[in-house]
Amino acid sequence: MRTEVNISDKGKTIYTYDDNDLEIHVGEYNLNGQLLEETISCYDSKNRSTGWISYNSSGDILRQVKLIYSTTPNHESEIIEYGANMKLIRRTEFIFDDNCRPIKELHYNNKNKNTGYANIIYGSSGRNIFL
Repeated sequence: MRTEVNISDKGKTIYTYDDNDLEIHVGEYNLNGQLLEETISCYDSKNRSTGWISYNSSGDILRQVKLIYSTTPNHESEIIEYGANMKLIRRTEFIFDDNCRPIKELHYNNKNKNTGYANIIYGSSGRNIFL
């Protein structure tokens, strides 16, 4: 485990990493050293992020994000974001090509209604470009 501290004119942020160098905890503090917000991250056995939960200084959930993987090894197939009281904020679903690369994002609102999409194309370098 290791920690990193970033200090700014607004306070400090402490990052904690596990033995695999994955960020597992972030604590944000004001100038007086009081905790403002903390985020705890989770990973699966393949070291892929499965999401995170952010809490305020009272321990109330501010936001939770879940990353779901299907058969695609290196990219999440769905991202679900919740606010306080596990109220859905938004959901993003990914469509993949035969090479397991995401080619489309489907966007859903807080009522889980499809609100649009974004096509993803790949340039000659193999990097994705959103349309």
